[in-house]
Amino acid sequence: KTLVNNIVSNANDDIHDINHLIDIFTLFKSEKITAVLVQNAITAYLKDRTFDYNTYFEDHSISEEQITSTIEEVIRNNEAIVSAIKSGNQGKAGILVGQVIRQIGKGAPGKLIRERILEAISSKKQTVSKSKEPRAKSQELKAKSQGPRAKSHEQREKSKEQRAKSQEQRAKSQEPRTENPIIIKEHYRTHVASQLSEDLIGEKVTLSGWVSSVRDHGELVFIDLRDSSYEIFQVRLSRESFPNLDDLVKLKPESVISVTGRIVQRKEDDYNASLRTGTIELETTELDILNLSKTLPFEIKRATKTNEAVRFEYKFLDHRNASVRKTIVNRHKVIKRLRDLLDTEGFLEIETPILSAGTDEGAREFIVPTRKQAGAFYTLPQAPQQFKQMLMVSGYEKYFQIARCFRDEDSRGDRQPEFTQLDLEMAYASMQTIIDLNTKLFNDIVTTIYGKKWILHPFEVLTYQQAMEAYGCDRPDLRFGLKMQDITHIVKETTFQVFSKPIEAGGIVKCIKVSAAEQGNKRLSKGQIEHLTAIAQHHGLGGLAYIIVNENDLQSPIIKFLGEDIAVKIIETTHAEVGDIVFFSAADYATANKALDAVRQEMGRLLKLINPKILKPAWVIDFPMFEKTDDGRWTFTHNPFSMPKISDIEKHMNGNAHEIGTIIAQQYDLILNGYEIGGGSVRAHKPEILEATYKNMG
Repeated sequence: KTLVNNIVSNANDDIHDINHLIDIFTLFKSEKITAVLVQNAITAYLKDRTFDYNTYFEDHSISEEQITSTIEEVIRNNEAIVSAIKSGNQGKAGILVGQVIRQIGKGAPGKLIRERILEAISSKKQTVSKSKEPRAKSQELKAKSQGPRAKSHEQREKSKEQRAKSQEQRAKSQEPRTENPIIIKEHYRTHVASQLSEDLIGEKVTLSGWVSSVRDHGELVFIDLRDSSYEIFQVRLSRESFPNLDDLVKLKPESVISVTGRIVQRKEDDYNASLRTGTIELETTELDILNLSKTLPFEIKRATKTNEAVRFEYKFLDHRNASVRKTIVNRHKVIKRLRDLLDTEGFLEIETPILSAGTDEGAREFIVPTRKQAGAFYTLPQAPQQFKQMLMVSGYEKYFQIARCFRDEDSRGDRQPEFTQLDLEMAYASMQTIIDLNTKLFNDIVTTIYGKKWILHPFEVLTYQQAMEAYGCDRPDLRFGLKMQDITHIVKETTFQVFSKPIEAGGIVKCIKVSAAEQGNKRLSKGQIEHLTAIAQHHGLGGLAYIIVNENDLQSPIIKFLGEDIAVKIIETTHAEVGDIVFFSAADYATANKALDAVRQEMGRLLKLINPKILKPAWVIDFPMFEKTDDGRWTFTHNPFSMPKISDIEKHMNGNAHEIGTIIAQQYDLILNGYEIGGGSVRAHKPEILEATYKNMG
């Protein structure tokens, strides 16, 4: 954060040696320097690349001897606090940490000091325990001499202890609500954290929000306050300005407080370059606890690493996590931006009914019973299909809706039973008009809302045939290569049954070449090839054949069956070079593509070929209008209401059996990084065309 907040545009050009920054972070990671020293060093280094950070660290770091002697002194002078820590209240260690830091400065990490304090107290506790051992042993001997009677007494005592422990655990799990005065205010805040800056130094302000963290340094308490602006602002309380400092011991993270005080400049050594407001803080004179939090089931900032079931149980806490909140805020911004853009394009946002009669659209529908008519049901819409067509006929030429859609289907990674989609319809529009509009919307949303978070590539346009030939699916991830090739024509004469049998049954043989460069520093291992083979088998292949190109020969268990000449032709066709590996898939058309697609995706992940920062959108067009079912009949691919391609309308109307499979529809899918994120079609608005569609499907 310090680096991001202080580095200016193109400053990376001035960093002549990135190892300097790596050195600083390595020292910090190994806990040899404090966060404050790191932040100061980075800030100074970015201002002056000749800054000697090693000398700076040496001058401002504290020796081990000084830390140890200071800790021993603080422990001697605070017997009451030490006793509380020995009793199990380790939270009190923060007070001792504060006292040590006040004496030695911030040249040693607070975490390290805390660990040393607890170790020192623990070692003293063990010394005391050892001194009591002789007495304990004599009691043990006495107990042994009393025989069975002593044992039964001992067992009763143990069972009592166990019952007491279980009661204590139950009490802990049902943490009682801490009593707190009811405070109702007329005004809860004058500012939010995002409005605070050095311009307000000296001004009295009131802030309200959640306690992100509390640091107790004895005579000083620091609170990181988080409010609705989701910025953190440091609140400082000292006994001089806030006499009731001891009352704050009950404050836990996520308690809700209201604080009033004056904005003051921090000491230069206390600057926090990781915060926008890291040079100022609030000197607090009033603090009201509006609501006390119980012990949290998980730490808010680490919510994404918590068990998902626990996150769902405490969804209100999960929503306080910065990444979750950012997603929700960005969703709002995306929807608002869509509305604004479509408004400028002349679209009307029109809401359509949720409860309606069912329509045959392919997916299972949710059914809603009604008490008004026994045996009759509403359905929840899969999409507002009929309603938007009604609007077109009514003369509303440009309609859109941020529509809730419901499908009674099994959840998967990119689909759940209810979801939201941008639904729009246009009259007098060509397929290209719709593609251009949605391309404009997508590019604007990504650049306006997300800025430089993503590296957005220009849209590609692929035909369905191109996508299937090169990638084996109609929603390929274009962020990496590993394109497929159909080599059926090369191997069709082979007697190798793994290839010949599928070809005789009307299947295909495809391959993927993985170059030495794509494999990285070392060739794919035997274990990795076995892993890819298991994936291919899971998707219907008997195995995953391969050929490795060595400097002087070809290495593969299949060459003796395939034939040397055919193997050489495959290498020539794929332009494979030394170090490359060629993988094969032989099966019926659907299985060969599906299996090799799964292998390709896994290789992209395994070989780290995918840059997660890249967005590579594309349009897939020219889908076939019809496809064969398992029983050999024709059915529609996307929907039966699509308009055939203008050049194929005559074929569509004639309905010749040998031409039905060649009819292309005016359908299009928007794909992104291996996912289909949108799609649609030009509607057939003539009844004759719709009648021909159903006639062709039998």
